[in-house]
Amino acid sequence: LIDPFLGKKDISAKKLRPCSDQFTRDPVRLLRLVRFHLLYDLEISKSIQMQQFNLSAVSFYYLRKEGERVNFSSFLKTLLGVVYRFNVKTNDFVEMFGVISEKMEFQSFHHLIYLLAKNTDSEIIEFIFTNGLFSKKKFKKLKKFHEVKNLEARRLFIKEELGHFYPEFLKWCHDDC
Repeated sequence: LIDPFLGKKDISAKKLRPCSDQFTRDPVRLLRLVRFHLLYDLEISKSIQMQQFNLSAVSFYYLRKEGERVNFSSFLKTLLGVVYRFNVKTNDFVEMFGVISEKMEFQSFHHLIYLLAKNTDSEIIEFIFTNGLFSKKKFKKLKKFHEVKNLEARRLFIKEELGHFYPEFLKWCHDDC
């Protein structure tokens, strides 16, 4: 085994450490650092210069994809803890997710979508459109879903209009009825 970065030692010590001084140049590495910390209960090395990360260029896609691989709510809370503690530069939607995670408890990104569709908070609704989380057409469908009160009618609506969310939406729909 050739191990120039001593990764085997780090794995044994359950530690996440940078492999070069260029580590902080890619903002997605911070997202993955948080994910691995949560997923494998790894300690984050103090040698990582967290304040050098810049999340202002991170796309919503990467934030969502990394967060979906663990509990999304825990991911956001941990990420925002790092952001605030180390004064990491960020963008508006990372900040807004912090506001949302304080206002709502959710298990996954799709559960967050479900809750957002029920929400009437104008600040959150504005955030949805400003950051392109939904098209107006999809958001109208989600809002319409909550107008349907009968469980059977909701099932049919989910299947016809929100097919790709079907299993999760059906569970939350059932819990809400």
